Amino acid sequence: QLGDGRALLLGEVIDRNGQRRDIQLKGSGPTPYSRMGDGRAWLGPVLREYVVSEAMHALGLPTTRALAAVETGEQVYREAGGLPGEVIRAQARLVAGWLSIGFIHGVMNTDNTAISGETIDYGPCAFMDTYHPQTVFSSIDARGRYAYDNQAHVIVWNMAQLATALVPLMPDQDEAIEDFTALVHAMPDQIEVEWRRAFGRKIGLAEATAQDAPLIADLLARMAEGRADFTNTFRGLIDGTARDQFLDRATFDTWEPLWRARIAQEADPEAVMRAANPAFIPRNHRVEQMIEAAVAGDYAPFERLLDVLARPYIDQPDAADLKRPPTPSEVVENTFCGT
Repeated sequence: QLGDGRALLLGEVIDRNGQRRDIQLKGSGPTPYSRMGDGRAWLGPVLREYVVSEAMHALGLPTTRALAAVETGEQVYREAGGLPGEVIRAQARLVAGWLSIGFIHGVMNTDNTAISGETIDYGPCAFMDTYHPQTVFSSIDARGRYAYDNQAHVIVWNMAQLATALVPLMPDQDEAIEDFTALVHAMPDQIEVEWRRAFGRKIGLAEATAQDAPLIADLLARMAEGRADFTNTFRGLIDGTARDQFLDRATFDTWEPLWRARIAQEADPEAVMRAANPAFIPRNHRVEQMIEAAVAGDYAPFERLLDVLARPYIDQPDAADLKRPPTPSEVVENTFCGT
């Protein structure tokens, strides 16, 4: 079982001195002799072989030589901790990002989780207006499994299922179980770090520390108590209108001095907040209004919404109406699959 059998004979030629030469391609993929290997060649050994063989030739000893080393850019994973570790990091960043913009996916089944760390399947998804950690929109999520605040827990479960599916493919399954278990168990802490980083920027902290987490959590708790609009509250930290989002202004006023004392230590908190807090999101009632208009043959609301949302972090005075939370009669209670 030694060797990986990855050399392919492309053919033979006669060189300028009349000597017959074999031309091989090494490391392009599986061959009949590559046994259990993938037949790929890693860049490091390729460059080592190239340099050493050229040195051998220069030293006057008979040797094969390399015409070229070709880099394909393809990623090949062989170690047990390679695929799952990168996937977990990507998911932690993605879900923390969702939370930072008030996004609720609605159907975080394993088949709707891409290993690339990209958002897929926008079926019953929605954005929060009034902040509450247990907000649910999906009509099929009766028990709140995919509620806003549960998304960080569900993604860990999803990654555990991925790891379980990968174990039988590993050469040493006992070692793989140990490695994968450690990775999955470490994921909540990774999400916490990404959450702190994302929400730290929303309140003007370029790099939030663990000591900043209580300040962020306190604001969110007050937002839930004061039924504050998620998007407008964070955007309002920039222009001083955040307190207007609270039913009881005092709920915000007792937090504000603590926050201002903290951002006084930052170089440019406003720039950080402008880059982290969108002024515009696809508010559910506006999406519903756009759909109703389009069904009736009027695509103007669709075009307008698309144009404004292409620049979500830019103040657009002409589109101020799209920042407004829904009136009681406009509130969207449920969203549905169908895409």
